[in-house]
Amino acid sequence: GHGSIPLRCGKPEFFAGGKQAAEIATQVVTQYMKKYGNNFLLHSADIFMHAAFVRAHHVLLDQILAGAATEQGGRKEGESAVDGDYFKFLRNGSKPQARDVVRKLAASLPQNGGKEVAFYERSDGTWDHCDFGTTCSCVMVLNAGDDHNPHRKVAVCANAGDSDACLFRFVPDATGPGVQMQAHWLTKEHSLFSEEERLRPITGGNVLADAEGRDNLQKKVRVNVTLPNGKRSAVAYEPTRGIGHAMAQYFGVV
Repeated sequence: GHGSIPLRCGKPEFFAGGKQAAEIATQVVTQYMKKYGNNFLLHSADIFMHAAFVRAHHVLLDQILAGAATEQGGRKEGESAVDGDYFKFLRNGSKPQARDVVRKLAASLPQNGGKEVAFYERSDGTWDHCDFGTTCSCVMVLNAGDDHNPHRKVAVCANAGDSDACLFRFVPDATGPGVQMQAHWLTKEHSLFSEEERLRPITGGNVLADAEGRDNLQKKVRVNVTLPNGKRSAVAYEPTRGIGHAMAQYFGVV
């Protein structure tokens, strides 16, 4: 998970962000695999995995918006799996203190591309953006036996972000008796360390590298955010792909 926003400054503590995002993504992708696994075809594995990750992405964004106040004075349906416990805590009579979050607002601001995203308002009048998410890796191990190798298994892996997966094989040691271990990476690096990611087109015809400069790979991709009070903020992304991250998706990053 990426991002952790403190909702309450005192005890008990409440946080919203990457931890909940990771839990939601894990649950949704796992449920998708169980429900549609019988329809899996090896030659279209990328389509199948992509559909599972997209489902998790949209469920997470819906959960971030759930329960938020709207600009029209209404309220989004549902109790959020991200921060619902905190707002239930407030509704049960607990009073916000210091810089505690007092409400969540779903707003569509032109400076943010006109898309609806969520913000937290604090008791001191300051705002936080609710831009958080998670990386994800998924591995399916399939029985794929044939006449030549009836016990053959195939591992299919998909990932978003920098959650790495590696397969270790024990093979005969070429230098003598015994075995040695070989590592086979199953995932691709989705960060500015990857040339493929640095050159990937984003909204507006630019490339990811333009966001912070191709010469310094240590830098993160930056997306500017306008808060409901008109002040400016920003979100920095180190993995250049992920699940969630409402602001980044509208700029073509995630």
